[in-house]
Amino acid sequence: LHTLFLERYLRAEVRRHLKDENLRRTLGPVWYGITPDGLVTRTPDTEVLRRWSAILGVDRTDDYLIVTVAEGFLAVPLTAFASLDAVDAFQSALERRGSATAGGAAWYRSK
Repeated sequence: LHTLFLERYLRAEVRRHLKDENLRRTLGPVWYGITPDGLVTRTPDTEVLRRWSAILGVDRTDDYLIVTVAEGFLAVPLTAFASLDAVDAFQSALERRGSATAGGAAWYRSK
């Protein structure tokens, strides 16, 4: 039920952003990185590191990976990944807290 509510909320927020010219640019390309230090989200304007202690969980819907973080949640569209195998790898890395990325980062770009 919680995941269903989040998905509906996300769809409403995306529609709101698409209607507002100032907010539309926030829907541009986003890179998601799994690093030894945590989850990094990068846009052309910003880069944010969320340390592993701030990652509280990950859920999957038909359209999104919902990453629950200390300050709320991130909605990563499944279309950000080249394949379902890439989605599985990203979700698994989040669930393992990036333990397999000790030698570097694994990056995924939204489309």
